[in-house]
Amino acid sequence: MADVRIFSDRAEMAAAAAEHFTEVIAKALAENGEASVAAAGGSTPKVLYELLAGDEYRERINWRKMLVAIGDERDVPPDDERSNFRMVSRSLLLPLDVSDDNIVKWETANGKPEQIAERFERSLKTAFGLGSGKVPRFDLIMLGIGADGHTASLFPDTKALSESERIAAANYVPQLGERRFTITFPVINNAKNVMFLVAGADKAEAVKRIVEGTGNDDPLPASLVRPTGGTVTWFLERDAARLLKRV
Repeated sequence: MADVRIFSDRAEMAAAAAEHFTEVIAKALAENGEASVAAAGGSTPKVLYELLAGDEYRERINWRKMLVAIGDERDVPPDDERSNFRMVSRSLLLPLDVSDDNIVKWETANGKPEQIAERFERSLKTAFGLGSGKVPRFDLIMLGIGADGHTASLFPDTKALSESERIAAANYVPQLGERRFTITFPVINNAKNVMFLVAGADKAEAVKRIVEGTGNDDPLPASLVRPTGGTVTWFLERDAARLLKRV
């Protein structure tokens, strides 16, 4: 069962999420000497990243031993203001001086969509030291959800939802009229820990369906996040949790 935590505002949620992030990663570093995270884009995790890069947390993690992958991306250049990599880089990676060798990103400026996804998959497997057919096991995957229940760039009624072999996909989203790049459920559901960060009243209906398991006859994409042998922790701002029975 998922661990659901509800907070009065985004600042309180981000502070608790920073503590959870640090505990999970510190444990992995202590046990294995290295750790890995798939970072989420969007405005909600940005506050968390800024906390992690600040004075209170930056010395608690050895970022030289960290692998940071960008979980999903828009089909835009890396310096575009809509780029997830740009946001994660400016709020977390650059302030912490994380080496490029420790970062796996979508090289959106080079090649056709399928080539970009294939290159990301190869880079990720190389970073994990994996051969063909093996799936990376992240210590932590960070996710959000949209009002439509999408997570990462796995949107309702899109091709990547049914991907069972590839760990990275170019995913055209007709409702947006644009292409996205995303890790897929095989890698998400192989994670040791997953954390959702969700804020905003517009997400409340989706949160209810996913957390309480209603509407399972027509599951939202985020409902399919079920890591085998892993944990799921929800960090919910109060407005996003307002329809849950426990609130």
